[in-house]
Amino acid sequence: MTSPNKPKRNKKNTTAVDDQSSDLNLIDTTTKTKKSVVVRRVWTEQENRALLQHLRSVIQMDKEIEKPNATAFYQEVEKSLNFDSCTFVQIKNQVRNLKTKYHKALEWRNQTGQGVLENEGEESVKKALLKMCPLFEDLDEIYGEKIKSNPPHVHETSNGTPSNLFEPFENVDQWLEHNHAETNDIADHSQVQQIPSQSVQQTTSQPILQSVQRPTLGKRKNQADSGVAALAETVKIRFQIQREEFDLSKEKWEYEKMRMDQEFDLKLKHYDDQKQLQERKLELDKT
Repeated sequence: MTSPNKPKRNKKNTTAVDDQSSDLNLIDTTTKTKKSVVVRRVWTEQENRALLQHLRSVIQMDKEIEKPNATAFYQEVEKSLNFDSCTFVQIKNQVRNLKTKYHKALEWRNQTGQGVLENEGEESVKKALLKMCPLFEDLDEIYGEKIKSNPPHVHETSNGTPSNLFEPFENVDQWLEHNHAETNDIADHSQVQQIPSQSVQQTTSQPILQSVQRPTLGKRKNQADSGVAALAETVKIRFQIQREEFDLSKEKWEYEKMRMDQEFDLKLKHYDDQKQLQERKLELDKT
């Protein structure tokens, strides 16, 4: 009796997996005679909105998504939502799919949305975003930039009028350079004002000049303190940006690993089916 040869790669099945790699909601395959059939879970709009509402409630409770780890988090989501025929792995994959669509729509808006906005108006941009990602607005509330939620810091200028420290700029790097330059400028002014203050304190014959200089020095000191606070806020924002970039790279790696694992599982399942089929044929030939 000869053992069956290991089957070659099934190009038809693997091509189907590669073409639809964006949809990872796969469930166990069922065997029908000589080939395996892949069944995919169809998510309704009501289920998607319920899932996003749950994620929104997690953020509102000042908690982080996928903490302490993704497995424990989505197992808890599975228990809370209790969808029909849905595992925590499928919920995790669906969240990743929705987030991927959101980032693609966001990338389109940042790259080409400005031209559409100038030519056709804001309503056209909104329609295009919703066409690419129907749940864009809900996802934006969950995964939108954290910087937008921080209120602008206001400090006093040299003339005593409020000034918005976070003025609009084209990008974050330009804002950081401006903020650092403004902080240095504030520190330089504070050092310059310390020189006449010493001469005023030593010269007791000029009480009028001394009374004029004192409030100015206090204002400069407050302005320098505001500059230091702004610099600290800048460092904090830069750290948040770097952390989000790291999280995104990690998610891309996990996504690719999951896709390859599922592709391997499909090949292994197909190989086992072929092996069982060959064994049955050999048994029939013996009889």
